[in-house]
Formats: sequence, C-alpha cells, structure tokens
Amino acid sequence: MRGTICYRRGATARRSSVLASSPNFASTSFASQSPLSSKAQPDWKASHTGQRRPSSDRKESRPTLTSNQSQAVSVMYNFLFPNSTPRPKAGHTEQQATRPQTSFFDEFAKRAEAHNEQLQKAQTATMKTILAKKRADIDGLQDDQQLIRWTADLFARQEEIESLKRLPSFPQRADRDDITAELEAYSHIIGSLMSTFRDRYRDPHLALAVFDHVRHRSVASYVCGCKTPAYHQLLITLWTCFKDLRGVANALREMKVNGVEPDTRIRELAQKIIESPLGKMMTESASGDLYEIDRLAKRAQA
Repeated sequence: MRGTICYRRGATARRSSVLASSPNFASTSFASQSPLSSKAQPDWKASHTGQRRPSSDRKESRPTLTSNQSQAVSVMYNFLFPNSTPRPKAGHTEQQATRPQTSFFDEFAKRAEAHNEQLQKAQTATMKTILAKKRADIDGLQDDQQLIRWTADLFARQEEIESLKRLPSFPQRADRDDITAELEAYSHIIGSLMSTFRDRYRDPHLALAVFDHVRHRSVASYVCGCKTPAYHQLLITLWTCFKDLRGVANALREMKVNGVEPDTRIRELAQKIIESPLGKMMTESASGDLYEIDRLAKRAQA
C-alpha cells in the first residue's frame, strides 16, 4: 500500500518536471487554453450593474392571430354585423400588398362605428314614421273622451313594450328595431298629447295629469317619456296657463338633476319668462324663483 502511494507521487513529480522543461509551457497561457476564455466569458460587471444589451440586438415581435383565432373572430364579426361586407379571409396576400397595412382591430372599430351610424339613421327614420302616424291618429279623434281612451291604450302599449324589453330573448326578436324606435318616439307622443289637451280641448289640468302619470308610473316610463319634448310642454303649461314661477323653477331644477338637456325652445321660454312684464313685477316677491330660472337658462346655454 505504501509502495503504491510512493510510486504515484514519483510519477506526478516526473510529469511536472517534463511540463516545466517544455519550451511552449512558459509562453502558453492556461487561461487561453481554458474553454471559458476571456471572449467567451459573460460580462459579469454589466450584469451586476443592471445594464442591458442594446435594443438593436433584440428582435421586436408583434402578436399575430393563429388561423383558429382568426376564424373565431370572423365568426363573431359576422354575428355582430350580418348585413356588412364580409371580412376577407386570411391568406389573401395580393389584396394586402395593394393596400396599406392596418390593424384588424382598427378596421373592426371603423366598421362598428359605421354600422352604429347606419343603425341610428334607420331608427330615426322609423321613429319619425311612427310619430307621424300617432299624431295623425290624435288629430283624427273627435272629442276629448276619445283622446282619453286613446291615451289609455298608449299607456297599455308602453307597459307591454317595457315587459318585452326585460325579456332575455329581446335581442333576438325580428321587430326589436321597431320597438326601440317606438320607445324613442314615446316622449314626443306625450308632448303632443299634452299640447292637444291644453290647446285644442282647453284642459291644462289634464295635460299636467298626463305628465304626472308618466313620471310616476315606473322608472322606465319616466326615462322614456319624460324627456325634453315632454318637459317643454310642461313648462309651457305651467307658465301660459297658471303663471307658476315656482313650478317652472322646480321643473328646470328637476331636468338638471335627472340629466335632461334643455333645447333651444326651453331656453327661449325661460328667457321670455324673465323678460316678461309679469316677471319684472314679481321680482321682489319671487326673486328666488326668477334667479333659479335665469341660472338654469344660462346653464343650458353653456
């Protein structure tokens, strides 16, 4: 055992003396022969100091849609816009080469905006048609009793529409656009009813009762019925028939609280009330109401 150890030590010593006597050993660096040379070693200083490699060395990659994802988006697009131009399929390189590169989502947003504008124009045209028919029906009635019965039928129809809107299957109905247009025309119809009761049948109390019924029947009834046309007729009735400055101020304040925007006719009516001789005579006794009317009228103009 001891002899084996001595033999190994002697062999190691002889190998070291041979390497030391070699002429290339002194000129050859051990570090250059190492697999981790100075060029191959990483820059530990840069890595520890938080420095990054230049951005030019990194390749920027944009997320792209796979074929399955593109097909799923096309199906969704065709479902949302069935009447629009179909989206070109993937792989049409000739069309893409002749037109500028645009993002699919930008194209989707433009088509959605155009579709909404087209839908809004169609609903506006349908609403005007419904409103013209309703006004013709009102003008064709013979007396106020027939108008009262016609108003009751209108309220029943409105309640039916509200129940249809709450159904989960309403978006799939074929007549959903007509129902939506009928809801848009509801406030104009209420305004026509109020003006007819007030001017044609000389019954301003019934005109106020119609507005009060629409306001308190339900939340949906107030949102759809008590809009700018109905409030305009309410203000006219309160001022021309009752000279109720407090009522006019409360109505304008109610419009502000509920987000009902006044139009040009309401602003002109408020200004007429302030500049009227009766309004100037009642400045001392009803200065608060006139101040509210003037402030709300200026707010509407702004």
